[in-house]
Order: sequence, then structure tokens, then C-alpha cells
Amino acid sequence: VLRRCGLLERLRRLQTSEPDVPLSCVAGLDLESLSIAMKNFYALVFGGNMMSSVDPISPPKVGLIQNSRMRNRAKVAVVEMIADAHESIYKAVLDPKNEYGMEAVSAIGLRNPEKVALVLSGRV
Repeated sequence: VLRRCGLLERLRRLQTSEPDVPLSCVAGLDLESLSIAMKNFYALVFGGNMMSSVDPISPPKVGLIQNSRMRNRAKVAVVEMIADAHESIYKAVLDPKNEYGMEAVSAIGLRNPEKVALVLSGRV
């Protein structure tokens, strides 16, 4: 999921960036790149067809787990990892030291991490 929408690479850059360099100045974490990835992510989370038999958030291999308890645990773990990834980016954009500015919130269309986690958990 994170790879498909471009967030996996953004998260890697976020985790490996120099602490004294604002993230907005890091290649791939600039406002335009981040905006594209986040909009793709939100399209998957909020725009997915809930009536479809294929959930765009759940990895296909999870559905192959025969034991329903284990399958549900795997789904919950995936949802938590995706929600944590979103929250990391959300906090990074809002952190003044990263110099995104408040206009970034609307440019990216950032959504509250609690709401994203709630929508994601509804998919479990």
C-alpha cells in the first residue's frame, strides 16, 4: 500500500534524513512530491470501493491465511503500520523545524491521523 502510493520512499527519506536539514529541503520530501504521495494515499484510504471484494488497503497475502484469528491479527497489524506511517508524515509536516509552513497542510490535504486510523480500522 505504502509503496503503491509513493509513501514508502518518502518514509525512508524521512527516517534517514539529516537531523539539521529541514525535511522540506530534502529531495523527495519537498511539498510537491509529498503532496502527490499523500493524495494517492488518501485516495486509497477514503476513495476505495467498500463494496468491492478487493480491499486496496489489505495486502493480498493476508486473505490467504486460513485461520480467521490469525488473519484478523495480520489485518490489524497492517492497519496499525499504515496508520503509524501516516502519523509520522503528518507530524513531520506540522513540525516547524521542517519548514513546510501552514499552507502545506491545505496543499497536501493533510487529514487528522485519528480519523485516518478510524477509517483504516473500519476495514479490519
